[in-house]
Amino acid sequence: MGALNLSQRESREDPTPLVPGETVKARLELNHCGRRLARGNRLRLVLSNQHWPVLWPAPEMPTFMMQSGASALLLPIRTAQPNDGDIAFEPAEMSPPVAVTELRETHDSRIVTIDAGMRRETLTLDSDYGRQRLEDRGIETWSAVRDIMAITEDDPLSARLETGWTLGFKSGDCDAEATSQVTLCSTATQFHLQWRIEAREKNETIFTREGEAWIDRDHL
Repeated sequence: MGALNLSQRESREDPTPLVPGETVKARLELNHCGRRLARGNRLRLVLSNQHWPVLWPAPEMPTFMMQSGASALLLPIRTAQPNDGDIAFEPAEMSPPVAVTELRETHDSRIVTIDAGMRRETLTLDSDYGRQRLEDRGIETWSAVRDIMAITEDDPLSARLETGWTLGFKSGDCDAEATSQVTLCSTATQFHLQWRIEAREKNETIFTREGEAWIDRDHL
């Protein structure tokens, strides 16, 4: 895939807004990939004006038209070489693994919730990286993250992101855990960022900090 903010079509450092109805030329670079296509197969190119939740939505739902005959998909083509069949990679070299005891299993989940009445979709991603003990060091570590992304149909300004991390470390008398929570939403002209961090030692809170910031969207 690839993404381009069309206000940055000429320069990322000096964006210029689009003029409705004006024809512009833009070059969209796609991510690198390698595919072998059999004879007769076709490639399909899909263009979209939004890509939530991968990309934060524009303040309005834009529309665009491709000029027929003036657009092209340029693909690099690698021709077969006589020694292709002789190419081989040596076995990977790595150090012996550290002895680890799993204290809590890893877990991942992806849940999509749709409120049909409100026309709002919420995606919740949970990644629990488990808890492990490094036996030769007597160290325990654990971590987990939850991302919640919600948006209402046809309302880009309803987009909301909440993400929270937990990181823990235990070694000897040290037993510490830190949590963070970040929330992001936006108006048509600004992003609203809120955050909170908390540190605990032996389950006792020893430090907290929170704040917020309004950030100009600047063509985003």
